[in-house]
Order: sequence, then C-alpha cells, then structure tokens
Amino acid sequence: MIAGKDDLTKHSGYCGTTGHNNDGPCLNASYRAAELGYSAWQARTPGKLGTLTPNAGPYNAYLAESTVVLPNGSLANAQWVHDVCFGETGLNPDQKLPHSNWTCCHGAQVCDVPVHLPAEYYEDNWVGKKGLEMLLQRPPGQPWYMQVNWPGPHTPFIVTQEMMESTATRPFNPPVDYFFGPNSEADNIVARRLYAAEVENLDGWFAQYIHATQQLGDYDRTIICISSDHGEMLGDHGDWNKEKPWEGSSHVPLVCSGPGIRVQTIPQPVTTMDLAATWLDLAGLAGMGSMVQSTSRSLVPVLSGNVPQNRDFISSGLGQNASGFPANQTWDWRMVVKRAVFSSAPDAEPQSLK
Repeated sequence: MIAGKDDLTKHSGYCGTTGHNNDGPCLNASYRAAELGYSAWQARTPGKLGTLTPNAGPYNAYLAESTVVLPNGSLANAQWVHDVCFGETGLNPDQKLPHSNWTCCHGAQVCDVPVHLPAEYYEDNWVGKKGLEMLLQRPPGQPWYMQVNWPGPHTPFIVTQEMMESTATRPFNPPVDYFFGPNSEADNIVARRLYAAEVENLDGWFAQYIHATQQLGDYDRTIICISSDHGEMLGDHGDWNKEKPWEGSSHVPLVCSGPGIRVQTIPQPVTTMDLAATWLDLAGLAGMGSMVQSTSRSLVPVLSGNVPQNRDFISSGLGQNASGFPANQTWDWRMVVKRAVFSSAPDAEPQSLK
C-alpha cells in the first residue's frame, strides 16, 4: 500500500507532464502502482510544488471540485485558493485574496500569511487521511507493508492558520552563518517556526497511525520506520532546501521501532537506500535481485544490535548541473567531488570536509 508524494514515478512521466495531463491513471493515482508492486494506492501526489501543474493527480482533482469560504465570507474554488497562495501566475485579479502581493510568502521561505484552506484540505492532512483509510482496510490475517510519503515538511513553508499559531511564540535559534539573502533575522525565525509547525503536524499523524495499528491488533508485530528523503538548510550558511552537502541537508532522521529492534542510538552512518533491502529481509526475501547486493543493504543486523555497522562509507548525490554534487561520507570525514559542467573542462579536484 502506498500514499503520498511519489518520486518513484515523478521522473518517469508523472501526471501533469506532456502526454499524461488527462490520463485516468494520473487522476486516480494508479499510474505504474501495480508495476511497482503495490496492491493498493491512495493520494499519490507529485508534492507541494508539483501540485501547481494542471491535473497533477488526485489532490488537484480534490481541490478543483471543492469550494471553501474565505475570511471575508466569500466563496472560492479550493484549487484557486491553493494556487494563489503558492504565487501561481495567470489567475483572475478580480478574485484577489487578502494576501500581501497575492501570495503567502516573501523573501526566502517567509510564508507569514496562512493558506486560507480548512485543515482537511491541507495536502499533508489529505495524504494522512487517505493513507489511514487504507491502513484500516488492510486485509485481515495477512502480512502487509505500507509506505506513506507526506509532502511536508518542505519549501515553501506554507501552513494553515492553526498550524501557524501553534509555534508563533516559540523561540528558535537563528541560522548559522547567514551571510547573505533577503531575510532579516526576524524573518529567519519565522521561517523556522513554520518549518516546526509542519513537523509537529506530522507528529500528530504518526500518533494516529500508531493508534490505528493498535486498534487493528497489529502493533506488537509491526515494524515502523520514520525517515526523510532529504534535510533542510533553513538558512544555515545562506542556503535553503538541499542545495549543499552540509549536515542540515544530508543528515536526516531514521528512527525504527518494533519487534526484534534493540533500543539504541547508532552513531555510524547508514543510508535510507538501505530501507528497501531491510523490508525485503524482514519479509524473508533478502536474496531477491541485484539491488540487495549493491545499492541497498539490510539494516536488520544493525537494528537488532548484532553488528555495529553495515557499511564502511555512504554515498549520495544531487543533480547533474552546476549546483549538483556527489559525496562520500564516513564517520568523521566527507569528500565532495564537483564535476565540471562542460565536457571540455577538466574535473574539479576533490575536497575533504571535516
């Protein structure tokens, strides 16, 4: 079972790209789902920024067919409210929202105007609800696997009014070495509060899923892992998103619990790519495919406390343009190799960062 942001299909012609705008498999979230091995799927979405693409999956369809009440009491289409907040162009100026400059954000990720959508229309909440519906309908008495990919926390840090108020008075440290950019120090604190609001909203959903496994009687035999595809610089060193291979970008949480997992903190580097082999190992299918022998290695021996590590180093990379980077990391050292953009230029020398 799968719900949420699905990068497995996004780069292979996902909904909203040429040739897929109006395909049924895009709008009902079935695009390549069975081919990828899923028996059930709900709410597959290209994520926060991808939803600005017309017909980009079932979330867009859900918004497009819904009407919401604005703070001034007027009615508006939910898709339009969403797109105006995200700064989408080409919208009817006669329907202007009470936003500064029509959008919810200014500067670098300072989204200090909430999106005027009820909580149930917020993308993370919609994904959580659809995934929970699937979980509660899981086949009884059978093993099951479920993957829920919430689009947040992710730029732009757009949240609902309730989420914004939940962290509005919290103190946060300013970014480290914020040496350039459009934000004031106060702006950067606002951005961090919004990011925290997105994280805490997901914390509530994690609790609901755990409670659901308890209701189903599956909790004591269910392994749960929480992780992320990348980190967030939050203004450190003047960067946002995952632009550079600093700790804030490349170091993400990986927390697992369940039967056979020892209570411990693992200081050695591991990689989220190892989760694929881990699930296959837990299902008794550890020998399937070349992936298990190369890209992905089971974490079961590490999680059980039988061995301290499953790798000597980890590798990662981002992009194929001037801002991209491949990197290798051990316990104390990280090597970043910057390759030249033009084939006629020599490769740049590796750098070692501690």
